[in-house]
Amino acid sequence: MKENTSILISTHSPFITSIAPIDSIVHLIPSKESGTKGYSAANIQLTDRQKLDMQRYIDVKRGEMYFGRGIILVEGIAEEYLIPKFAELLEIQLDLEGIICCNINGTDFKPYLVFLRELGIPYVVITDGDYYYHEDEKKIFNEMHSKSNKGIGYDGNDRFVKINEELKIIDLDEIQTALESDDKWNELDKIFRVNHVHIGEYTLEVDMMNKIATHKESKEKLFNLFDLMTAGGDLHKNKFKSNFNTKRYNKCLNQIEGNTSKIGKGRFAQSLSNICDKNFIPLYIENALKDIRNQITSQKEVKL
Repeated sequence: MKENTSILISTHSPFITSIAPIDSIVHLIPSKESGTKGYSAANIQLTDRQKLDMQRYIDVKRGEMYFGRGIILVEGIAEEYLIPKFAELLEIQLDLEGIICCNINGTDFKPYLVFLRELGIPYVVITDGDYYYHEDEKKIFNEMHSKSNKGIGYDGNDRFVKINEELKIIDLDEIQTALESDDKWNELDKIFRVNHVHIGEYTLEVDMMNKIATHKESKEKLFNLFDLMTAGGDLHKNKFKSNFNTKRYNKCLNQIEGNTSKIGKGRFAQSLSNICDKNFIPLYIENALKDIRNQITSQKEVKL
């Protein structure tokens, strides 16, 4: 092949896209109102390290992000197992509607947001709120709200305020106004939701437990699953129920992750996805699933 030769490949092959440099991608999206729109990643604003990380992620995932009509970005394996089930319970067929759930294995959403926005791909972000309060200058995470808690906050909101300071997806003055309001956390949530970022209150597991607290049948499903999966004895199983019934959901999560049970969050979420019902779905996840479906259905279909 001669040097300085340009090659243009049009493909629906995930193999080719998974090995193509991310800054060589041109993404074409049909639009009834204005024909086909083209988006290029040639000038994507990522560091060399971020490009390598993104390239590795796309290689492992076989380039599926390029072919989704909409992308759900999540932070962990538990969400990767449970969110497709939640969508099914809400009568949203992710596969049929071309919606892909992408687990980024962390909370560094910035490069993924840059990437998807550069290519014009609709997305939502689902992430933990990680409620905290200060005690002796330390952050205490995921314990339930209390009137005595001082200096409360949400780590998820804090993270996205910082991300927005760099990306400027949302007007910075709008964010500042929310931060200065008397009800800043709710005001921030409203702004984030409009901009396709859906943040929980605690962690996914704690939010689910809080959601089913008044639903007897759903609680029994959770208890029975824990009893079936844990390597601990009756005392350990009863402790799980006691922690749940006294709203110490973070202690229940610790038991799921602990050495006594030998379960782990991912394995527990995988098994829970087989038996959970609509009562388990936290509101922020329901909102996110409806958001991504609305984004893609609002795009006018076009026959090529």
